Amino acid sequence: MLYSEINGQGTVNIDDSVICQIIEETVEAEFKGRVWISNKKSQVSSFMTKFGGRNVTDDIEMYLERGQVYVKMYIIIKFGLSIKGTTDELIQRLKETIEEKSLMPVKEVTLVVNGVMAKHVAKRNIEIRG
Repeated sequence: MLYSEINGQGTVNIDDSVICQIIEETVEAEFKGRVWISNKKSQVSSFMTKFGGRNVTDDIEMYLERGQVYVKMYIIIKFGLSIKGTTDELIQRLKETIEEKSLMPVKEVTLVVNGVMAKHVAKRNIEIRG
């Protein structure tokens, strides 16, 4: 459970999986074919999920501190794209979308670029915070 609040109307609970689903939908809808969510070992999560492997929620780290969300995730970027431009755009879209859909402020999104996808994944380890 990432967040829980009791108010006059009842209890509001937001689970980690909700934020993970928002992240997955944003990457799929706006960065399809350019960015893939991966795990620490550079395995693309969507491929693993389809074949009965890990769930994408296992590969996204997040926590709540002082009412603000911190997210860390691993990605692979398509060869030929600007790493800086793509990661800056992804960080901004994730912050906006999470805040819009969950009404929870996002303090920081950290992306670790695990690789660049061409015919095969060329491994990298570049961490970008925003």
